Amino acid sequence: MKRLRKPLIMCVAAGTAAALLLSACSNNQSQEGGSKADENKKPEITVMAFDYGNVPQEEGTMEKNRWVDWINQNAPVHVKFVSIPRTESAQKLNVLFASGNAPDLIIDYDKNLLNSFYTQNQLLPLDDLIKKDSPYYQGILQKYPTLAKLGKQSDGKIYKIGKVNGTDVNVAMYIRADWLKKLHLDMPKTPEDLFNVAKAFAEQDPDGNGKKDTYGVALSSFGSMIDTMFQNVDWVLENGELTHDWQRAKAAADYKKKLFDAGVTDKDYLVDANGKKAEQDWMKGKLGIWSATFRLSSYQDFKKNNPDGEVAILPMPGTQFGHFSPEATSPFAVNGVINRSAKNPDAIMKYLDWVLNPANSTTLKYGLEGVHWKKGPSGCPTPIDKDKSAKEVGYTQGYWVLHSKFAEGTCGTVAGPLDTGDPMQKIFLDLYNTAKKEYVTPERPMAYLIDNNNSPALPPDLLTIQTNAMKAVQDLWNKAIVSGGTYTTEQSLKEAQDLWKKSGGDKVDEWMKKYFADNKMNIVTTKEWYDTVVEK
Repeated sequence: MKRLRKPLIMCVAAGTAAALLLSACSNNQSQEGGSKADENKKPEITVMAFDYGNVPQEEGTMEKNRWVDWINQNAPVHVKFVSIPRTESAQKLNVLFASGNAPDLIIDYDKNLLNSFYTQNQLLPLDDLIKKDSPYYQGILQKYPTLAKLGKQSDGKIYKIGKVNGTDVNVAMYIRADWLKKLHLDMPKTPEDLFNVAKAFAEQDPDGNGKKDTYGVALSSFGSMIDTMFQNVDWVLENGELTHDWQRAKAAADYKKKLFDAGVTDKDYLVDANGKKAEQDWMKGKLGIWSATFRLSSYQDFKKNNPDGEVAILPMPGTQFGHFSPEATSPFAVNGVINRSAKNPDAIMKYLDWVLNPANSTTLKYGLEGVHWKKGPSGCPTPIDKDKSAKEVGYTQGYWVLHSKFAEGTCGTVAGPLDTGDPMQKIFLDLYNTAKKEYVTPERPMAYLIDNNNSPALPPDLLTIQTNAMKAVQDLWNKAIVSGGTYTTEQSLKEAQDLWKKSGGDKVDEWMKKYFADNKMNIVTTKEWYDTVVEK
């Protein structure tokens, strides 16, 4: 079993608290030092920063605020940040690359986007730079060679910089436990059970207000869980070959159509593209089954609106295609790449070495000890003043995307920071323990085979075919789901297969099959996640 041990070049050797203490001390000292003249002598680089639209006006912008000043006072380089709206990164970055103005360092979650930059020859190989300018990251790669494997492209060179998190609960399926009790229903264990429970939630007035104003599931959010149940992941492993599957897609569409036709889901789910309406309905107490990222804040918001409401974790039912789990956190993630046109690659790598070090990234995440945070009951950072922290630190995520959670020990897990003296957090910890037991186990693995961080970089022409054809195919499935008896899933299957073939999809299928056959030894699969554990 591979274990994630703390790296040598870290100030967390004596524990997370020591690391954060050292971080805060060094940060306070460096804020007092570092003259403007010294700062101006530093090499200048440009770095992408996600803008979530949450920077308070009095704090400034993502390009200029207290933390940009702190970075430039403490980092070995002078950083000019390029703000990129979180929801528009692909569009903005493609425009910037086309105009020759892309940032030196690009940090993004979209692996297909990063892969497209590689196939367009826009990225710099990093092997030599890491050895020369990044002793911290070099040490990480030596300890965790899987991270190096994930960072490589088809030419065998490292192009992507990453982080180590450990496998943990990420997405959860929630169900109204109080509604189950009121209607004398058991926790659903099969797809048929799930359908019957959802139908009861829609028809039997589980909130007791005498109105038919509740519904069972929201396909805008739960639709992806149905895809996971039926392993509708496009390509699956059959007889040792990566194969484009259609029967799983049809089975998932059949189940969604059954829910839709029975009136147990939101009829307007197709216009709820980001799932916000589903979330609002859950928070208002009108939705019985909901899936979302597993967050304490979501549970707190639910209880605020539904003080008597009870929530349970819904285990994912198995199907004829297997028994799977909702998306877990990958133990590794690769998000950073360097623009091939960057004028000073050495300076960029030195900045990466600095920002990857937990002594710096933890400060960007939590703020300064004694100013923004103190050790809470669990020994983890907790805000001294929540409003102050929200205002002064709450917008910094774009600066610490590459922060490794494992460097915080248990404080980097979902459960670690919870205060069990708080009744609500204690209940949430129980939910977490159930979710971890149900969702993070090799007995019910991820539905997809290849780690998303390791997704192959399709040639540009094939990527265009895949992107456009996949959207058109999904439109056909959606048409079948909402059309009643006038357009069946059998019709959509035939039309989808014809469309895929006419669009050149067969070329994509052949490329994927050959890539998998030729690169089996270099591919990281989701099955490997369960061999990697964080050492507390």
